[in-house]
Amino acid sequence: MLLPWITLILIFSHCCFASERSYNEIDIEPCDINRCRLPYCYCSSQKIPGGLTVRDTPQFIALTITGPLNEKAYDLLEDLFLSKKYSNPDGCPISSTVFLKNHAETNYCLLKRVLHYENIELSITSNSSECPTVDCRVKEKDDKSPYVTWRSYRFYNETIDYRRTVSKLLDRRPSSIVGYRSPNYEVNNNQLHWHILREHQFLYDSTLITREWDTPYYKQQQPTPLTWPHTMDFKANYDCSQGCYTQSFPGLWTIPIHMYQDLDGRNCTTIGSDHCRVPRVADKFFKYLKYNLNRHLYSNHAPFVMAFDSYWLNEPYTAWRIEGLKLFLEHVLRHHSNDVYFVRMIDIINWVKQPVGLKQMKEGYLDNIALRSKCHKQIDIDEDFDQQCIDGKIMKNSKLNATANARSLLLLFDVAAEPLFRSNIVFYSSISFGIFLIVTFIYDRISVS
Repeated sequence: MLLPWITLILIFSHCCFASERSYNEIDIEPCDINRCRLPYCYCSSQKIPGGLTVRDTPQFIALTITGPLNEKAYDLLEDLFLSKKYSNPDGCPISSTVFLKNHAETNYCLLKRVLHYENIELSITSNSSECPTVDCRVKEKDDKSPYVTWRSYRFYNETIDYRRTVSKLLDRRPSSIVGYRSPNYEVNNNQLHWHILREHQFLYDSTLITREWDTPYYKQQQPTPLTWPHTMDFKANYDCSQGCYTQSFPGLWTIPIHMYQDLDGRNCTTIGSDHCRVPRVADKFFKYLKYNLNRHLYSNHAPFVMAFDSYWLNEPYTAWRIEGLKLFLEHVLRHHSNDVYFVRMIDIINWVKQPVGLKQMKEGYLDNIALRSKCHKQIDIDEDFDQQCIDGKIMKNSKLNATANARSLLLLFDVAAEPLFRSNIVFYSSISFGIFLIVTFIYDRISVS
């Protein structure tokens, strides 16, 4: 009777681990320009799209903010992007991309108002405040819970389920959220998050950090060209600070973040990284931001991605960070009123697909490629909307606290059962058991005969 049991074990093992094995690493080819053409494919390159000259190429700045949309984050977005104090050379208000994080701390009422202005793009990071491969949790002293690295079902929950939840609360289609950034800019060994993004029709990812600082910028006579956004069909032609993709993800765009450098020549992965000595005075912080922008302006105008963390910007006793950022905005828009545009991530991809020069940019090109309403239209929102959102959040929290105990058992079951159903273990176990019965019956008939 050993044969049926061996058959059952082999089938069950194959079924349970098939989803993990399907993401095994496959060698990726160098890019072939004959097989990779716009608008569906674009090779990683330091050349300006469309063969434009540097003088005729707009300098895009993507000021991105990662974190929950709470009251503090809303006040910052309102001051910088919704008040119409700052405008691009085409006369439209500057734009930004928010990578939404932490469902529990997000005020969806305020988020609806932000998106109503149409110059803020919504992308996502993760449902929680945890990280895929490193324990980055902020825990209480008595919290001894172990950390578990994310597997495929956890990535699915933090991306696809999260996007579905956010879309439902905002009354939008899930497909309207097309961008993603991995928590802490981490790349999983099996590159699971890129597989999941591609399978569920995300347009782009902004996780990769390029390592392109050879020497301190102030020692370079001519800054080396930087990488433009590209698709992940073929191998990247640059090095990554925290790991590059080694598999092909056709049609999925990446908008790389270029490493930053402080005024002393130290390299760092993010603006607020401990590896850089960030000046703690507003005017010096402004010079630090300007220093990093200059490398883009004086090389090939590759997009300058300013990746801010909402918590970092709003930490107590750090008003110099927002003040320095405002000085940077004012300086850039005053002294580069012809060629620098603060845009959303999706605007950059749309421009790469259809690149145009500075003259056409001023003729409302960004509005045309974004398929959105004209930027000068009047936004009609109730003056008391802000307070209604805050009061609504308080009422919502009190209701959640009142029903938390009644739902705890159901939530516990859901958390425990979700991985089983996500990996099809229940389905395949039923099939395996049926096959086991059939094999046992046949084996017994042969033995009897």
